[in-house]
Amino acid sequence: APTRSPSLFPLTRCCKNIPSNATSVTLGCLATGYFPEPVMVTWDAGSLNGTTMTLPATTLTPSGHYATISLLTVSGAWAKQMFTCRVAHTPSSTDWVDNKTFSGKRGPSSETTVPRSARLRAGRVGRG
Repeated sequence: APTRSPSLFPLTRCCKNIPSNATSVTLGCLATGYFPEPVMVTWDAGSLNGTTMTLPATTLTPSGHYATISLLTVSGAWAKQMFTCRVAHTPSSTDWVDNKTFSGKRGPSSETTVPRSARLRAGRVGRG
């Protein structure tokens, strides 16, 4: 398969609002459709300390492209913080990097597609 850069999709709580008094929140970043491996996923949680977990890449059949998910769990004043997921895919380009930024204050932006640099928010998902 030819070299292909990943598409990024932010993952937030989908069904209910995240209460503003919640002590922690988990956000995710899906990198999908890339070839070959690997991708490097990093998070910027601003001033908050967080725990990250990146799952092993899986092959999407029959395309042979890969997908992976990285999760960030933060506690403290998350509702006032911006979070950025950065994904680097060196095989695509020596400088290829994409990112998604979340905020704890509101639901997703009104954009229906997920372009590069889309801004989605961790709290109150589904409301603008």
